[in-house]
Amino acid sequence: MSKEHEQWEEHLKDKPFGDGSFTPEMRRNVERRLAETPRGGRRRWRYAIALLPLTAVLLLAGYSSGWFGGYAPGPEAAVPPAADGVNAGGNADTGGSTDAGDSAGNNGNIDGDSLPGIGGEEGPGTPAPDAEPPQPLVAFPAAGGGKASVPLPLTTILAVPSLDDGSGPATEGPPALPEMNDPVPAGLMGALQAALVYRANDGSGYLLLAPKSWQGSAFIGANGSYGADFQDPDDPLQTLRYSDNAWSCHGCAVVTIGSYYPGKAEWAEEYGYSFEPMNFTSREVLDAEQRTVRYTLATDEDGYVKAGAIYYEEGEWGYHLRQIEVALAPDSAQNEALEAILDFFLAHRGALEVPAPADGNPADSAEAQR
Repeated sequence: MSKEHEQWEEHLKDKPFGDGSFTPEMRRNVERRLAETPRGGRRRWRYAIALLPLTAVLLLAGYSSGWFGGYAPGPEAAVPPAADGVNAGGNADTGGSTDAGDSAGNNGNIDGDSLPGIGGEEGPGTPAPDAEPPQPLVAFPAAGGGKASVPLPLTTILAVPSLDDGSGPATEGPPALPEMNDPVPAGLMGALQAALVYRANDGSGYLLLAPKSWQGSAFIGANGSYGADFQDPDDPLQTLRYSDNAWSCHGCAVVTIGSYYPGKAEWAEEYGYSFEPMNFTSREVLDAEQRTVRYTLATDEDGYVKAGAIYYEEGEWGYHLRQIEVALAPDSAQNEALEAILDFFLAHRGALEVPAPADGNPADSAEAQR
């Protein structure tokens, strides 16, 4: 008898087996069942192992074809494109290590509220829906030669005739500009603007230079004279005025010529006009015809100095007079810009005239000047 059988015999002597309630037949049945290997368990494992490859194939096919539905992140999960200097993680791109950010306790991360386009403010790549388009630029050749150009912001100003009741035709937009040939010092790139004034009635216009950020307006008088005014928003006493009499007001032209041109005072008085002499600190005739004068007036009661240039021509209709004058504080930051403004006027003997489009197409106005 084996050792296991002896142990089994000893167990049968204890209750509940020892009192005879566990019969020999029951004992044989228990021994037979213990000796048998359960077939159902083995069969189930075989089926499971055989089905594993088929299950994997079905899962792969389901996800590839979208049977189970794909995950689509909502708007709150979308990541905006990284702005300049910011990497895709929302961190400032320093071009090197972020140890400085780690030592500050933020692991190199920048607060989203402090970056444009992240945390509230619109960034340069994501303008607000109602944002104005960027200001166009006009390229001028750089003074001193070379291939470099000086881009200046272009401001357009609509001029409406004073007698316009709104019933006349209106132009669709400003005329196209020709290529600029007037050199501008590169150092004045941030100090000047190119101002294009265009007429509402016929679409023609004229271009002049003015200090950057000065606010401009234009006028057309009942007699056809026209011009533009600019004012420094930070110092309203700093101004620029351009005027063209368009051959109108013969008497006004005679008085102006007699006031600004050397030797013309007596000539003007012969027409019966009288006027107070101007208080010049400098006055220079710039051409042989004595039609162009550059001048500077004495400081006014507010401490501002006016400097300008004037040109006139004579014809069968009278006198055509153009003038530009700038009032500046003695310590104004615009003193350097003044030279470029006056040089542009002197080069064109007034503003640069831009003709109206031939058939309503603004591009035709630029083609007409080539």
